[in-house]
Amino acid sequence: FFFFFSSRRRHTRSSLVSWARRCVQETDIRELEEKLYHEQDENFRLNKKVADQQESIKVLNTTVKKLGVHILYLNTSMSLQKHVIDMQSTTIQKQKYSISGLTLANICLKQTVDMQKEELLKKSNQIKSLNWEMKKANVTIV
Repeated sequence: FFFFFSSRRRHTRSSLVSWARRCVQETDIRELEEKLYHEQDENFRLNKKVADQQESIKVLNTTVKKLGVHILYLNTSMSLQKHVIDMQSTTIQKQKYSISGLTLANICLKQTVDMQKEELLKKSNQIKSLNWEMKKANVTIV
């Protein structure tokens, strides 16, 4: 039988290198685990922020929709008010024309009344003149 022994020195060096490699690997694994944990924690926080922001966006979208409805309501209301104002303006314009017509009618009536006054005044003067002449002539009306 033949036995082969390896050198102890070589074995020690090999085990020392293996041990060093294992330590480095364990340290690397721990560091990687810590990085992974921190990244997962950071991802969790970022996902939470994203979820919060998405919720805020939903609330804002709902608010924008409500504002859109209010704006539509206000536009409709303003259109109705404009229509009412236009109708009132038309009514006022008609009233102005009516007032103008009445003013012209009043002027015409006043002129007619003034003319009739002048005629009455002339007739009254004529009657006075006739009465005066009749008095002169001593004529009595029975």
